[in-house]
Amino acid sequence: MAWGTMACRFFIPLLMPVLLWGCVNSSPDFVLSQPPLIPGRGSDTGQIPNINDVPRGETAQLTKAETAAAKQQLARDAQPAQAQAQQATNEEAAYRAEVEALRRLAEEQKRRRLADIESRQY
Repeated sequence: MAWGTMACRFFIPLLMPVLLWGCVNSSPDFVLSQPPLIPGRGSDTGQIPNINDVPRGETAQLTKAETAAAKQQLARDAQPAQAQAQQATNEEAAYRAEVEALRRLAEEQKRRRLADIESRQY
């Protein structure tokens, strides 16, 4: 069997539905158009940036009294954390002092032991 005959027999019947489907879907009946824009109202065009969105108003601003109250609340909320941080700093300082005292004690003991060993030598 020749290659051309085999191609005609197997590949063309497989390609014909694909080619015909492309012709069917390209007809104007299947093309979806976007809905018309209504003047004065925003609509979602599905594109970014969507410039047809309805504009939103500003958010309400905090008054000076509300701002002061919020700052005071934040300061009250921060006090326990600050106390814990101060306690941790104090504990760290105590730990460092204890380590330094033990280091000095070890140096003193080392000097005494060395003096004792040297005094026993003949």
